[in-house]
Parts: sequence; structure tokens; C-alpha cells
Amino acid sequence: MVVGGQEINGKKYYFLPNGVELQDAYLSDGTSEYYYSSDGRQISNQYYQGSDNNWRYFFADGHMAVGLATITTENGTTNQQYFDANGVQLKSIAIKDTDGNVHYFDGKTGNMVINSWGKISDGSWLYLNDSGVAVTGPQNINGQNLYFNEDGIQVKGEAITDNSGNIHYYDRSTGNMVTNSWAEVADGSWMYLDNDGNPLTGQQKIDGQSLYFNDAGKQIKNALIKLDDGSTIYLNDKGVSSTGIQRIDDKIYYFDPDGKQVVCRFEELPDGSWMYLDDDGVAATGAQKINGQELYFDNNGKQVKNDKVINDDGTINYYTGMSGEKLKNDFGELPDGSWMYLDNQGNAVIGAQKINGQNLYFKTDGRQVKGEANVDSSGEMEMHFYDPDSGELITNRFEQVASGVWAYFDANGVAVTGEQRIGKQNLFLIQLVIKLKATNEQLTAFSIPLIKKVVRERV
Repeated sequence: MVVGGQEINGKKYYFLPNGVELQDAYLSDGTSEYYYSSDGRQISNQYYQGSDNNWRYFFADGHMAVGLATITTENGTTNQQYFDANGVQLKSIAIKDTDGNVHYFDGKTGNMVINSWGKISDGSWLYLNDSGVAVTGPQNINGQNLYFNEDGIQVKGEAITDNSGNIHYYDRSTGNMVTNSWAEVADGSWMYLDNDGNPLTGQQKIDGQSLYFNDAGKQIKNALIKLDDGSTIYLNDKGVSSTGIQRIDDKIYYFDPDGKQVVCRFEELPDGSWMYLDDDGVAATGAQKINGQELYFDNNGKQVKNDKVINDDGTINYYTGMSGEKLKNDFGELPDGSWMYLDNQGNAVIGAQKINGQNLYFKTDGRQVKGEANVDSSGEMEMHFYDPDSGELITNRFEQVASGVWAYFDANGVAVTGEQRIGKQNLFLIQLVIKLKATNEQLTAFSIPLIKKVVRERV
């Protein structure tokens, strides 16, 4: 009875200690493994597809290839191939050897790829040099400037800082280094690469727009940026340096035509209005004292001139048309042509007032009554009329207070009623109620045909 390895008719076989022939089984000698086919013959010097449909290679002495192996073909050429711990040949895969080098094995032949590309399962790419080692770092391949990470995988759609501290961006589709163009990085920010592929930094003018990039080359948006010269610019939501009025975080700023923030001065706006920017470049609003002048700025930062302002406490002020200074002890003309008078505190007077020897009247909104009848708000309900030009109280004369309605005002400026001796005429004046359009208040007035008759006689 034979046992162990035997060569019969030039073929190798193996018999177990009980004399049974080993068939369709692997045999290990402690170092290598051997395979005996279903007819008992040892497989050697060939590829063999087992029942698991995987391919393995057995050398001339029959031992199975494991790991990186050199395979000699029938025509004498050699190829590097890779087999896993179970001897299964691996294809379309990148393998890192014991020295840390990455190799790639062709998807059809399983041969180690050299001087060519290899695509791995996740769709990324490697490039193998003439030693079959995946290249890393910056590379120029077929005229293209490319970059591969430490695992040999080609970088696409990323900005990379190389060992020299240089930043470059590699196209999302081709992987080629981007030059003279924009690139969007992983966090959604943008950079612009110059002719050498270096990202621009600082303030730059691109396609006629003033932009700004940080030290990492990322474009800044929605931010105030201080430049090296100490000036400040604002980048809007498109990253463009803004000019004119800008509202930022509920504060109003102004930027000159060069995009630089205006500080510590008045600035004339395109519409001819003015604003004042403080030390921080924030537009003044509300009542302000600047250079000794009492001024006022509306909620948009525009200085009020030639107009009134109603304060929270109900007082009314007026600001002049030239300097915009708060007016005191003088008349101020409003945009609608009406007038108001400001006292020594700069507050608009209301009601009956004697100013410069004239008896005048001002409504509750501060506007002077002119060419209108006014009913005294006291319990007397006396009607007065004020001259259309001067606004002075009318006395001792007739005045038309409404269309077809006349009244006579005595020495005190009060409209009289009842039987009256006026001039050489005895008249009787009847009290009527009409409405004054300007205020929509009820107004006591007087009119009868006798008045009209007397007027015609006087004429």
C-alpha cells in the first residue's frame, strides 16, 4: 500500500495514510498549499478555476500562489498578479503591499497595471507608474496637472494644500488643475484660480467686479472687511463690494464709489439729501448734536431739512433747509407752503399766539392758520378769521369765510351775531353752521341776504 506523494506516469498524486487517494482537495505542507483535482492529479504550472468559480494559480512545483506573484506565460513573458490569502486571484482592485506601495490589477487579465490608469470600485482613479506603483501628490500626466492623495486616489472637485503650502483646485470632472477660473469647494464657498492655478487672496477685481478672498483663497460674502490701508468694505450676498447705502444687521452704512466705508463725516446722497456717518461708519438717526448743531435724521439715516419732526412726547420741531439745524424763535416754511413758529426751545407753538406784535393762530399740528376761519376751542365758541397773506387776526371788517358766506369781525377779531350797527347800516346777522374743509371741524359762520345787500351798497 502506497502513501504520501507519488509520481505515476509523470503525474503527481497523494495518498492518505490509509491508502485512500486525495481528490478534489487542498493539502498543506505547513508553508504552501497544493491542490489535487477530482481525478487525483496535482494541479501545477497553470490557472485553475475551482468549484467556487474563482481562479487560482499553481506553480510548477504545485504550490498555490498567494499575495504578489510573478507569473510566467507560455511565451516567456512575466506578469505581476495578486492572489488573496485563499489563493483567489484579484482583479480590478488596488492593493497596498508591505512597503506601503499601492498597485492596481487589471479587471480582465489581473496583471499589475503600469504606465496607465486604474479605476477602483468606488469610481475613483489611480495612475500607475512604470513600476506599477500608484503615484501620489502633484503629477503632470499627458500634459495635465493632476493631484493624487496619499492612497494614490486622484483628487477631483477639491482644493489641496501641497507640501510647499500652495493651494490648488482640481476640476470636478477632469481632475485637471483649474486656472483662470472659478471653483466651488466642498463647504460651498468659492475661489478664483490665477494663471498658475494659485487662488487669489485679498481684494481683487474680476470681470469688472470688486471682490475679496481670505488667506485660504475663499471668497468672502455678507461681511464687513477691513483692508490693509485701514478702510472697510462690505461684501454683499454675491461677494461684490457694495457702494452707496447698505443696511447691515439693522444698522445703516454708506460706502463711496470705490466701495470704501465712509466714517466721521457728512455724505451727500444721489437724491441731494445728506447723512452723517459716525466713528464706526454707522449712519446717525433721530435727534443728534453734531459739531454743536442740533440736527435730526430719519429712520433711513437721511437728514431732515426744511421740514418738521413729531417727537415721541408729542412736541414738534422744525429743521432748516440750509444746514438742517433745529430752528428756534423763528418761522419755518413746510414743504406744502404752510408755516409754523418755533419757540426758544425749538418747539412748535399751537393755538393763539402774539408774535412780533401780530395776533396769529396755529393748529394742533403746528401749522399756521391763514385765509381760514377758526373757532375758539374754549367754551365761548368764538369764530376768528386770519389774513390769507400774513396770517394776522382780522378785525373791524367783513370777510368771506366760505363760498357765499360772509361774517363781520369786531375790534377783538370775533365774528358778531344778532343786531349790529356796522358803518352806517343796521344789520342783523344770523348764526349758521358750516364745515371747514381743511380741518373737517364744525365752524360757526354767518350769512343772510342783508349782508350781501350791504356789501353791494358799500361797493
